[in-house]
Amino acid sequence: MFCDAIANLGPPHAERLLWIRDWTIWSERSQAIGLRMLDLLVAQVSSSEKALDSHAYLATAEEWCDVVALLTVPILFGWDAHLFCASGEVLVDISHHGQVVVSLGSGGELDAASLKAWC
Repeated sequence: MFCDAIANLGPPHAERLLWIRDWTIWSERSQAIGLRMLDLLVAQVSSSEKALDSHAYLATAEEWCDVVALLTVPILFGWDAHLFCASGEVLVDISHHGQVVVSLGSGGELDAASLKAWC
C-alpha cells in the first residue's frame, strides 16, 4: 500500500511528525466527513481543536500503523499534509492538487528504490 511505503521511509526507529492542514479546500460535506475520520482515528482530538486550520501528530516508530492510517485521510480527501522524519532524512509533501512529493536525504537509495513501484 502506498501510504505504508511512504510512512516507513527513512530510519526504522525514527519518530515521525504528520502535519495535516488546509482541509477547507473542497466542500463542507467533504470537510465534515474527513474531520470525522480524524475523530475516529485519533480520540484525543477535541471538538474545540476542530476549529484549528491544522493538526499535528507525533508518532514513535512503534506507532507506524497510526501514521499509515492518518496519511490516508489527506490523500482520500485532497488535503495538504506533510510528513517529517525526526532524523531529517525524509520529507513527504501531500498536495490538494493530487501530488505527493518525497524528498530523501543522502543515503536514501534504498528508500528511493522502494518507491519506484509507485511511479
